[in-house]
Amino acid sequence: MVLLRCLTCCDVDRSRFVSYGRSVMNFAKIEFPDDDAAAKGLHGIMQRGRITGLRDGKFIVPSPALAWLNEQGIPYRVVEMLNQGDVVQTLRDNLTHPV
Repeated sequence: MVLLRCLTCCDVDRSRFVSYGRSVMNFAKIEFPDDDAAAKGLHGIMQRGRITGLRDGKFIVPSPALAWLNEQGIPYRVVEMLNQGDVVQTLRDNLTHPV
């Protein structure tokens, strides 16, 4: 209760929060041309964000990871650009994860 009263009596400086604007996090479903490119790319992205590996050899990565791949000169192919709803649907898809 003490914590609750403290939070209600204090003002929050909202300008200190990170602002993402109105943009929503986008994702990309990508594939690599060979195992060497996949190893380098996935190792680098794993250190910076989250990767979802699909059974068909494709990966779902946050869209900022594409800029990093380009900076490093790692070859990849974008299969599809996704939003959060598309990612959830892909993970629930029976073809991706058979029951």
